[in-house]
Amino acid sequence: MTRRSPSLLLSLANLLLLVGVQGEDLTAVRSWVSSDGQSLSASLLSADDSEAVLKLENSGREVTVPMSRLSKEDQATLKTWLKDFPLGVTPPQPPYSWPSRYSGTSDAKAKYLGVDEETSAHVFNTKHFAIHASEKLSPTTISRCADVFESVSGALDILPLKLQTKPAGDSERYKVILVATQKEYAQMGGIPNSAGFFSPSQNVTVIPFRSLGIVKKGKNWVFDGSLRSFDTLIHELTHQC
Repeated sequence: MTRRSPSLLLSLANLLLLVGVQGEDLTAVRSWVSSDGQSLSASLLSADDSEAVLKLENSGREVTVPMSRLSKEDQATLKTWLKDFPLGVTPPQPPYSWPSRYSGTSDAKAKYLGVDEETSAHVFNTKHFAIHASEKLSPTTISRCADVFESVSGALDILPLKLQTKPAGDSERYKVILVATQKEYAQMGGIPNSAGFFSPSQNVTVIPFRSLGIVKKGKNWVFDGSLRSFDTLIHELTHQC
């Protein structure tokens, strides 16, 4: 009888775990059936215990379907899939396609929403971020920050890692707090002489104005090009995203 080494058997077992036990590939186009018998052709983008995000084959549109709206068979299939992929997304499959560069957006716009009554912060919204500034900044200044904010989110999204960047919980946007003084920064939990931090417990990134090169000239807050550096901002936003 031929003897096989334990290491070879272990390697074969690991290979089977990787390619053979996950069951049906739900990320490929398949027929999904609703609880009332309607069907559609779509691929799975992500899922959790309450809903599935599908990409329609015909239009490429993304739709979110509550788990309860799917047939019992599809619910059971998804529950089995979630046991294999508890994060709700499949890992990337080779061959990997890594981007050679990412230039980001050049026209990110920030919309001023007014003053938050509870914190007195000036609130701006961009596509993916809610920016709270302790002093009122011009839309131009905030939009320059927004270019960096949105570029971080976009750069992470194009990596072949299926990170599925999105705000935690029910939030529609990531929250960023910009503070004008070191006293405010310290009150928020900032370490003296640090350039910014991300708080996992509050899911918020806090950055002092000086780290962005925002200085006061007369009555207005403006960028000083000689002081501006987004290195820390990019680092902390990557934690958050």
